[in-house]
Amino acid sequence: MVKAHFDFKQFRKNVEKDFNEIRKNIHSLELGLWNRMHSDNEAYYRDEEDELTELAMEAWLEAAELKLRFAYEYLYLPDLRKKLDLELLPHKEDIKKLDFYPAINVFYSRVLEILHKHLEAILSQTLMDVSIEDTGMVSNQLMLMQIIKRISKLLTDLKIVPHNERVIHDLAYNILVHVFPDIISDNSISNATKIYKPVLGIRSLKTAIEFKFVDSKTESGMGSQLEEYSRMYTDMMGLRIGKYSMQLYI
Repeated sequence: MVKAHFDFKQFRKNVEKDFNEIRKNIHSLELGLWNRMHSDNEAYYRDEEDELTELAMEAWLEAAELKLRFAYEYLYLPDLRKKLDLELLPHKEDIKKLDFYPAINVFYSRVLEILHKHLEAILSQTLMDVSIEDTGMVSNQLMLMQIIKRISKLLTDLKIVPHNERVIHDLAYNILVHVFPDIISDNSISNATKIYKPVLGIRSLKTAIEFKFVDSKTESGMGSQLEEYSRMYTDMMGLRIGKYSMQLYI
């Protein structure tokens, strides 16, 4: 029997706070990990800052795990608590380890994925109006940014020489569609005064993505850059009025 005074909303808020800290730690670590995989640059050797970040991530993972265990005990859900134990057992020796998705070129935490799944299971027990549709949005936005940052490396690996935005657009779309099936290609977004047309849009993340291709010294000059920054700023303000609260310009 679910105890009536269990505050699901506050519980979710507390666990999501831990999750957000974990995602920040992953974001801090993944640049060095990715560069160590692809080069021998001493600037990306593992250092004390990486060790501190890993320790912090381990502490946040343990904090989130304890909260989930408490909830299972409090709500008397012993079978789900045992399932959590079994799923975490293979990762107990190194819960802070990050794995690699080669298909999309990003790092992720298996332990965080397990904990996130169990948070959703606990929230499903409530009869209260607790929306979970945005759970994981921050994590997915970070994954999106990780993928976008790898586009240039993927172009090199695939020996693709881009000559305009369309080449980059097609590669990005073909990768992202497997991760974000609600991605929209060349969609038009409008407000009362102007139509904005980002290269890609992801509805679930409320994110618009536009690629800017520079193929000459003239285009990359200071004047052209200032003009482009001005246009981007204008578009950003317009897009905020619509359904897209986050914009990425690459």
